Amino acid sequence: MMGMYGFPVIGGGWLYGVPAAVVVVLAAVLLMRLLSRRPHSGHHPAVDRNAGSSTAIQILEERYARGEIRAEEYQERLKTLGSP
Repeated sequence: MMGMYGFPVIGGGWLYGVPAAVVVVLAAVLLMRLLSRRPHSGHHPAVDRNAGSSTAIQILEERYARGEIRAEEYQERLKTLGSP
């Protein structure tokens, strides 16, 4: 018996269809997971939002130490956070 496009079908065509469908579904799930990841803008540790201003000052100090902000910006933000 001849199937689509002249290829013979040997009574078990569904045997190839089920694994192929599983592969397509898994590929779609993996693709969605890859696309839904948020891009990382560098290596920053997780921040506890409830830790208060001491954590904010520590983050500010780390950014200044890495050279991400200038001395003027560091001083300005330090004043804003209420540190002497």
